[in-house]
Amino acid sequence: MPVGIMQVLNNLNVPLGYRNVESELFFIIQPPTSENRKDRLLATSKSVDDTLPWYNPDDDTRHIWLLWGNGSLRLSEHNAQFRFDYQVNKTWHSKSVGKLSNGARYVLKFDPYEKTQGGLGVEITIFRYKDLFRTIGTHISRDLLEQLDTVVDQIFLPVE
Repeated sequence: MPVGIMQVLNNLNVPLGYRNVESELFFIIQPPTSENRKDRLLATSKSVDDTLPWYNPDDDTRHIWLLWGNGSLRLSEHNAQFRFDYQVNKTWHSKSVGKLSNGARYVLKFDPYEKTQGGLGVEITIFRYKDLFRTIGTHISRDLLEQLDTVVDQIFLPVE
C-alpha cells in the first residue's frame, strides 16, 4: 500500500512550492508572518493525501519537487525510506532517511538553518499524520505538532 504526503508546513522566510510530477498536484505555501510566528502559527498546505512516488532512476516523473527561494529538492520513496535528491555546488546528492510504514500518511515541516560555511540550508522534520491535524486553512498551531509522532527529526540539507 502506498504512503502519502498529507500536509506540508512552511516555516521558511520565503514561499515554498510543492509539485508532485506524477500526480500533478501543485500548491504554494506562503511563509508565516511575524505576527503568525508570535502567535505560534505555522503556514500550512491544506490536508490532501498525495501518494509519494517510488524512486526510479530511469523515470524522471517519479518524484515531488519542493522549491523555495533559490533552493529545491526532489522527494520520493526508495527501499521503504524517504529519499531526498538535492544539489550542492551543481552536483546531485541523495540522502535516504526514516522508515516508511505501509499506507501511512506524513507531514513535512520545513525550517531554515544557517550552514557552518555561511548561507542558508533547509531543515526538514517528518511527522506521522493524525486526523486531528487536518486543516482547510492556511495556518495551524505549532502546539499540535507535540501530538504527532516524529518519524525523522531534523534532516539538515545544505541545498542551493
